[in-house]
Amino acid sequence: MSLDDLPLEVVLDELASTYETVAALPPVVPDPGGRKPGKPGSRVPPGVTEIIDADEHDRAVAEVDSWAEFVAHVLIDEEPGIGKVPDHTPGRLRLAARWADRIENHPDEMLRYALCFDAVEHLRMMRRLARRHDRVVRTGSPCLVVTCPGTYEAVIDGPGFDGDLVCSNPACRDRVGHEQWSRWGARSEWVTVERAARLLNVSEDLVRQWAKRRHWRRKGEGRNVRYKTEDVTGKNETEEQSA
Repeated sequence: MSLDDLPLEVVLDELASTYETVAALPPVVPDPGGRKPGKPGSRVPPGVTEIIDADEHDRAVAEVDSWAEFVAHVLIDEEPGIGKVPDHTPGRLRLAARWADRIENHPDEMLRYALCFDAVEHLRMMRRLARRHDRVVRTGSPCLVVTCPGTYEAVIDGPGFDGDLVCSNPACRDRVGHEQWSRWGARSEWVTVERAARLLNVSEDLVRQWAKRRHWRRKGEGRNVRYKTEDVTGKNETEEQSA
């Protein structure tokens, strides 16, 4: 479901949680090091990226602070029985989420539209700032949606880590849970020595001995050697031990 189609209550509740994540993160994204892409002349001078990141982070947090206070006071004016306005931004956003129906049915049509639009835009910004701290690895595996040209990516560290693979195509964003993709290796045509050892619950040395003795099909040499999966899984470890 598109962010624009989410109920306002869901948007505000997620905005509160994402705001807490962003506010707790350092304003500057750590430099991973290594060679930077692009020609030398097209790169941002050293230190400028950190300044831009910090300014964007502080400005976005301040804008949500101001907006959440405004929304809370709009609700107080419309519903005096709501009570006292919370003294922190996440509390104000969750207050607005609880009374989202009042915002969606506000008699001032322009104000109603502006508040709903701003909520979505602030959540987009908070999501982007939170993802900026994620370390993403491109798996190269094509999306399971046959009409999608994207490939799966995995977050290995950061606030967005959840163990799922996510399609890189913004129009798709198909997710594959850990329980599903963790079984893909067992269905691979070829497996590494390390993977074969885990499948058989034996040492890697014993895997190499069995492969040579039982004439497992293989490809590659040295550290890059792979064995045919059906040869590995079709042999019984206990058979060898009893022999």
